[in-house]
Amino acid sequence: MASRSVAVRAPSSIANLGFFFDFAGMAVGHSYDVVRVRLVSEGDLRVEVRARGAPGGQGNVAYHAAVAMLEDLGETIEVVVEVEKGVPVGYGLGSSGATAAATVVALNELLGGVLSREELVVYAGAGEAYAAGAPHYDNVAASIMGGLSLVCSAPRKPLVLKLEPPGDYLVAVFLPRRRLMSPERKTEAMRKILPSRVPLKRVVEAMRATASLLHYASSGEWARAFQLMNNGWEVEEARGRLIPGYREAKEAALREGALAFNIAGAGPGLFAVVREGEADRVVDAVAAVLEQKWGGVDARLVQVDLDGAQVI
Repeated sequence: MASRSVAVRAPSSIANLGFFFDFAGMAVGHSYDVVRVRLVSEGDLRVEVRARGAPGGQGNVAYHAAVAMLEDLGETIEVVVEVEKGVPVGYGLGSSGATAAATVVALNELLGGVLSREELVVYAGAGEAYAAGAPHYDNVAASIMGGLSLVCSAPRKPLVLKLEPPGDYLVAVFLPRRRLMSPERKTEAMRKILPSRVPLKRVVEAMRATASLLHYASSGEWARAFQLMNNGWEVEEARGRLIPGYREAKEAALREGALAFNIAGAGPGLFAVVREGEADRVVDAVAAVLEQKWGGVDARLVQVDLDGAQVI
């Protein structure tokens, strides 16, 4: 063992990013979870989770991520996982993903760094399966790796591409001050309203968009890369109907110069990608709409977190 106690901080994230449903996520410096993993003894596999701001025990994604990882590695140790929530639960900012990400990074550090960050995405995804009903890797990849992460293969042989947007682009995050949706199993419920089939032309469009994203990002044409996140086709259409004022807010954002505006994860939080010089104008316009529709909005400008989960 490299240590008997490790603490890790992992950032919030925005997944789906319009066209890039279920395989793209972006780490954002809106908020952070802190997880401490402490070795109690060796010889028995046991995971105990204590949490502030979230359920403890087996009701926490940290438990399922840790057990999946330890069982796969054949480790028989007893650990206590302490979770301190900073990412708000149920708003589309990858709250469960941040917890799962911090847990597996801390556990890996405790074990001496036996796995790569890409491999850790698999086990964090096992934690997400508990929260969402099925494993998905977009939020956890972003929270672990930082930047804009594309998960190109999963679950057993992960290939995660990390892109690093420049700092002169900001992310505006909009959250309601009152609950618009129940946080309980929200991601799972919001997945159920999505169409199970999409037209072939949509699949072709998504493939084109993905190739374009990689081309623009590698060429440094980040404004054009971000603009691809503006279209969420059937996913955006289905979820947007359940978020009051969504269409009006999007129109206001684009009118004031936002490069993209879409739903953060499964919502109800929303996000815009803006250039520094146009950020305040976009935030004011969208907030004015959402104050009316939501009865209160928290708006915050943040940067893309390029570091991901970090030992502290």
